[in-house]
This record gives sequence, structure tokens and C-alpha cells, in this order.
Amino acid sequence: MEYGTALRYLDDLLRQLKPEELAAVDAIVSKRAEFTVYTNIARRVQSAPTSLVPPAEIEQGKTERRGLPWVLALARVELGGILATFGSHPSPFEAVGPSQYEMPAYKQLLLDGAETHYWALAQDPEARRIAKIDPTVETLAYIRRLSVARHFLYAAIRSNAAEINQIQLAEAMVQKENLDKLRNVYSSNVADYLASLNYSKQSTTSKTTGKWWLDGCRQQLAKEPQALATGGAVSKRFDTP
Repeated sequence: MEYGTALRYLDDLLRQLKPEELAAVDAIVSKRAEFTVYTNIARRVQSAPTSLVPPAEIEQGKTERRGLPWVLALARVELGGILATFGSHPSPFEAVGPSQYEMPAYKQLLLDGAETHYWALAQDPEARRIAKIDPTVETLAYIRRLSVARHFLYAAIRSNAAEINQIQLAEAMVQKENLDKLRNVYSSNVADYLASLNYSKQSTTSKTTGKWWLDGCRQQLAKEPQALATGGAVSKRFDTP
């Protein structure tokens, strides 16, 4: 709600501002330290060299960005991340509607976010361990992390398609395959666990029903001699083919 409301007001503001007014607003935002946006976060968790870094990020290792476009871009990325984590939209980062005004910043943040989530999962041994044990609440948390990482990567590649080269595209496809493989491990594990629960439930139901049926037969057989002796029952033969 916080990011969505902020973006709604900011989008309304952008539509109303004249070019010189927009420049004035951008200057105000740029001077305020609390509006600083930090980029190139992925380098903190990367375990190997990567080509998937925006050229502007490589230049002098710049990590601090200021200005209204960066604030807007960050808000949209955060909102898209929330939709990717808890929603079911097939393209959450497109759904937040980035405008051309902040699009360059948005594309850089998407790529940095994609690499940050990918390498964080790649470096996390718990991601593999939890994928192979009986599902718990931790499993749900990692499935959500995996979903966010995949959405980030897909959106980053689509939005930067005109800028990335063949080497970068090849590396992105390797990352996609690795995320897909991990997702398949989680899917298979959860499916197997649910199948075992269903089998156990059916088996328990079958055993309970069978036990009830056998107990009923034993009770009836135990009372039969007494019933026959007192005339409460008669014995009859049924001829069968």
C-alpha cells in the first residue's frame, strides 16, 4: 500500500508538471540525502565474475544515485517485487507501469536486483538442503525467494534486450536454467511429499475401515452360537453356482 500510494501520487504529479517544474522537483530530490538510491548491490554476493552489470555501474564503481527518476524506479521495483512474492501476476515488474521518464533507472535496478537475488540463492547452501527435505514453512519462504529471483531475471532480460550483448545473454540463460532446475527440485519434492501424505491418508482410512469391518465380523461370529441355541437365529444354506 505504501509503495502503491506513493506511486499513484507521483504519477499524478508527473502528468501535471511542466518541463521546468519537473526539473525543479528533480533538483530538490537530488539534494536530499534520504532519497539516495544505492545500486550495484549484487557485487556484495557474487561468487564469480559476471558480465551482467550495466555499463554505467562498471564506470568508476558508482553506487549512489540521486534524482526523482531513481526514486520512482526504486518504488516500482519494490512494488513489483511484492507482487512477484505474494501475487500471481505473470509479469509483475511490467504490471507496475514504469514510465519513459524513469525507464533507464528502472532497467538498471531490475538487472541489479536480478543478479542480487540470483547470487544470493546460489551462495545459500540452505536453498539446496531445504529443497530435499519434507516441506516446512521454510520451504514456502524459499519457494517465494525463487519465484522473485526468476521474475527479476525475466524482467531484467526483457527490459534490457536492446542493450545486452550475446555474452550477457548467454550468461543470463545459464542463470535461468539454474533457477529452473532448482525450481524443479522444489516442485518434485513438494509433489512427492503430497503424494506420500495422500497415500498415508488412504492407507490409514483403508486400515481403519478394514479393522472396523473385521471387528464387526468377529462380534457377529461370537454371538452366533448363542443366538442359534436360543432360537434367535436360524442356519440356512445358500446354494451358489
